[in-house]
Parts: sequence; structure tokens; C-alpha cells
Amino acid sequence: MEKGNILTDSSSYGCLLQLCIDNKDLADGRRLHAHMIIMGFQSSIFVQNRLVEMYAKCEKMENARQVFDEMPERNVFSWNTIMGGYSKRGYVEDARELFDQMPERDVVSWTTVISGYAQNGNRVEALALFGVTHRTGCEPNQSTFASIINACTGLQAIQCGKQVHNLIIKTGFEMHAIVGNALIDMYGKFGIIEDAYNVFDKMPNREEVSWSAMIAGYVQNGDREKAFNLFKLMLEAGVKPNDFIFASALGACVSLAGIGQGMQVHAHIIRSGYQLNIFVANALVDMYVKCGSMEYGCLVFENMPEPDAISWTSLIVGYSQTGNSQQAMKLFCQMRQFGVGPDSVTFSSILSSCAGLATGKQGRQVHAIIIKSSLMSSVAVGSALVNMYAKCGEIQDAQQVFDRMPEQNIASWNALIGGYGHNGHGIPAIQLFEHMLSEGFKPNDASFISVISACCHAGLVDEGCHFFNSMINDHFIAPRPDHFACMVDLLGRAGHLEEAADIINNMTIEPDASIWGALLNACRIHPNIELAQLAAERLFELEPQSAGPYVLFSNILAAAGRWDDVATVRRMMKDKGVRKIPGCSWIEMNNQVHTFVVTDIVHTQIEDSDAMLERLAKQMEVVGNVPKYDLLLDYMEEH
Repeated sequence: MEKGNILTDSSSYGCLLQLCIDNKDLADGRRLHAHMIIMGFQSSIFVQNRLVEMYAKCEKMENARQVFDEMPERNVFSWNTIMGGYSKRGYVEDARELFDQMPERDVVSWTTVISGYAQNGNRVEALALFGVTHRTGCEPNQSTFASIINACTGLQAIQCGKQVHNLIIKTGFEMHAIVGNALIDMYGKFGIIEDAYNVFDKMPNREEVSWSAMIAGYVQNGDREKAFNLFKLMLEAGVKPNDFIFASALGACVSLAGIGQGMQVHAHIIRSGYQLNIFVANALVDMYVKCGSMEYGCLVFENMPEPDAISWTSLIVGYSQTGNSQQAMKLFCQMRQFGVGPDSVTFSSILSSCAGLATGKQGRQVHAIIIKSSLMSSVAVGSALVNMYAKCGEIQDAQQVFDRMPEQNIASWNALIGGYGHNGHGIPAIQLFEHMLSEGFKPNDASFISVISACCHAGLVDEGCHFFNSMINDHFIAPRPDHFACMVDLLGRAGHLEEAADIINNMTIEPDASIWGALLNACRIHPNIELAQLAAERLFELEPQSAGPYVLFSNILAAAGRWDDVATVRRMMKDKGVRKIPGCSWIEMNNQVHTFVVTDIVHTQIEDSDAMLERLAKQMEVVGNVPKYDLLLDYMEEH
């Protein structure tokens, strides 16, 4: 603003203030305000409203309120402007206080406070105020309806949302983009995806947000194929994707079969210049990791200018879930070296890696870091700590962490129950389950997997059957494949093979590989060639490239002396190109985890470890433990 420029009329001041509002230019706005005072300009209500708006847009609510309070005369716009400033910055009660003082209100006044409540978490008050609006005869506008639909979504109030939708149709606001977008989002999050698409299909003008909400709705409801097809349709319609649309489209590609589609989306991202957008880059890393391509996930990660906690965590989760716990630990250490603070998801994942390696010492170090990071109050982190200590055989430490948690949820209880079961403490696991019920916690499907597995490890057949029946009849939880697998394992370990087979034959769902695998393993413990062959044949169909069933079945045949059949299974493996992944073991020494792979001769301490194994083998033979060398014939032939 030029010093020599003399302004004397409201129109000039108003225009310049509007420029400051549009550009959020606080410095020039203050200079204009000072110029008015120095010149003794008697501001009109129009200019004063612009001053209030300018300060509010520049997030200087104390200055906005001062101008508002000093106004000799105010109109509805004055009140709405100051209330809007308060609402957008989370000061909803200040906005409501002014709202209650207003001499007269219009639809913008009502909407400002309703949206303020909805956006700042007080959705119940938003609905209550909407009801008052309706009774006063004030007609809602598109912004009112969008805010109240968002409130219904946040409250998961499906019936209320449908009632508001009916009112929207009656008042003719369904075709407004802002209302349609809110409806699509609501129905998508409620899982009523057909209604979401009906709204989307009727919209005359679809914005980026409309496409994004619809694609996200399909992804959230597991219909990834429709999500990806809609993304392609959007491109054909000439709509340019934004970062949210790209992230949703990548979410649609998350499956082992979707990496080709994910690469297509990646190509569009590069052409659109979004590859360095942190939100999109994180979605890319997540997509590649979940599609099983850690290599491509790492490439995207390495090209990110500044990876954040989400970026690091996605890779750590990927390594942890694919069994590469050592690499997950290495990446976690690098993350901290780069000064990136782990979050609750990071800690939960790295604790899972410690549990997988059964490295209690490293787990304790992570525990110490968690305490320093003030994340011990996180229920997810606490549950992961319980699981880690239990998997490392430190059940007392797991119990101690559980007892010190400020609050527990069902996942915490499940982790501790499963921990006792994992360590062979079946009775304490059952007692803990009963204690959980007495505390008022409602068990979920995972709770019953934990307690039935505990019965399985402790050989408590009757108790396990009781909990399985109670799950169905008392808690009305439909059994999943995991539950059936636990029951087959429970009965099979105890030698009740025919009963285990009956469970499979009477299942209402198709048995998966985990169920047939449990039966096959039971046939190894309690030899039954007929059932073993049935289970093996089903596994060969379900997992044709998995070596485990072939090796286990051939070992069962070898134990029975059926060498011709062993040779037949070996030929099947060879003809199908099935290769057994070499086994490995870990040893933690001096805070370092050493990995030893079968047939490995490159480890720096392989000679020392071989010598130790030979001494241990001789000591085992002395006390009567003679290995069954005949079961190694398959392995020796393969290598």
C-alpha cells in the first residue's frame, strides 16, 4: 500500500480489505486499519464487517472481536462473520454465546453454529440445534444439510441419517454437490454402498470430492474391483485425480493380484506430478508392501525427500508381516537415527517382530523407548507389549504390563489369555477368560481363538469343546475358519481323529488350508494314513506351491515305511516345481541376533555352531534321545 495514496471512501477501503482477506495478508490489513484511524475515517458497517472478516481469516480473533465489540451498529453479516471465525478455529462455545445474543438470525447463523459443533466433535449438540432450526421455521440450506449429515456419520446414526436424507429429497437439495458428497461418504462408511452409488449416479455435476468419496467407499467395503473400475471411468471422463483419489485408487489395488493395477496407478501418479506428495508416496509404499513387493516399496521409500513416521512404519510393518523381523528391527533403529519419532503403530509392529524372533532383550529395549516416548498409555502398544513378553516366554512380565495398563480393552485381554495358552498354562488362561467376563467385557471371535488355543496347548479337550459351543450358543458368534482349525487341532492332538474329521465334514463353510493342515499334523502325531492322504490331497489343491504339506505327508508315509508312496510325493513336488524353503533359526547373543540357515556355510561362526551342535547331539544320545534319521531322507534327496 502506497503511503501517499489518500483513501476517503468506504468502497476503496472495502476493496483493499477484500484483497487482504483473499490473500490472508495481515500486514497490509493492519496498515489499512491504522490508516483509517489516523485519517479519522468514520467507517461504515460495510468496512467494519470487512475488518472483522480480515482479522478472522488471518486467525487474529482477539482483534476481530475488538473491532466487533466497538461497532456502533451491527447487521446479521457482522454476527455471522465473528461466529464463523470462532467456529472454524474450534471456539464453538464462544460462537454459541454470540449466537444466543443475536437479535435476529438467518440460515447462515444457524448453519455456522451447527457446522461448528459437527466439525469439533460435539455432534449431539449439532443434531439438537438442527431440530430447533427446523421447529423455528428456518429453512436449512445445502451447507446445513452437509454439516448435519457429517454429524450423523460421526455418530454412526444411520436411521437419523436416512431421515435427514428424506428431508433433503423433499427440499430439493440432493443435487447439490456438497450435500451429495456428504451422503456418499455417510453411506460408504455405513456399508450401504448401493445407496452411496445411487446418490453418486444421480449427481449432475460430480466434483473431485464426489469421485474420491465413492472410490473410498468401495475400498472401505472391500469391493476393490469396482473401486478400480470407477477410477478408470473417472480418468475417461477427463477428471484429474487429486492426492486423495490417488490414495484411494492405490487402496483398491491392495492384494497380491493387484500389483499390476497398482503399477498403472503409479504411472498416472508420475505423469500427474504427485510422486513426491508425501500422502501419495506413503500410499504407494503401503500398496507395494501389501501386494508383497517389498522391493518396489523400498524404491519408492528411497526416493522420498523426507519420509515421515507413516513411511517408515509401512516398511517396518511389511518386513514384520513377511517374517523378516531382523530387517524390521534394523529399519526401526535407522528410523530413530534419522530423528523420526515412532508412533503407536510403529511400536506395535516392532514389538511383533521381537515376538517373532523371541528376542526378549531387544523387546525390553523397545519397552524402555516406549516409556520415554510417553506412549505407555496407548492400549494398542500395551497389548503389543503383553503379546511380546508372552511370546518370549516371559509370562510374568506380560501379566505385569497388563496390570499396569491405565485401561484395557478386549485386545489386551485376548493377548494375555493367548499368552498363557502359548506358554502351556491352560487353566490360568481359562480363569483369566472367566475373569474377563466378570469384568463386563464382551468376548469377540479372537477371544475364543485365544481360549480354545490355550485348551489345545494344555490338552483340555472338554473345556475347549465347551468354549466352542458357548461361542455359538451363548455369544452368538459364527465360527470362522480359525475357530474350526483350533477345534480340529484340539481334537487331533488328543487322538480324536474321527471327531476332528466329523467337524470338517459338518462345517457350514468351506474348509481352508489351516483346517486341513491341522488334521494332517494330527495324523503325524497319531498315525492315520487314510485321513492324512485326504488332508494332504485337499492341501495340494488349495496350496499347490506350498512345500509344507508335501514334506509333512511324506514324513508320515516314511514313518509308516511306505517308501514307494514317499517317492511318489517327491516326484509330485519335482513335477510341480515345488521347493522347500530352507529352515532357519535365531540366536540372540550380546544384543545381536544371529541367523543360521539350513545348509548355510557362509556365516562367520558356522564352524563354532556346528561343533556345538555335534556335542549336543552326542549328549542327547547318551541320555537316550536318538534322532529318527529316516525322516531326513526327503530333505537329503532335495539338497
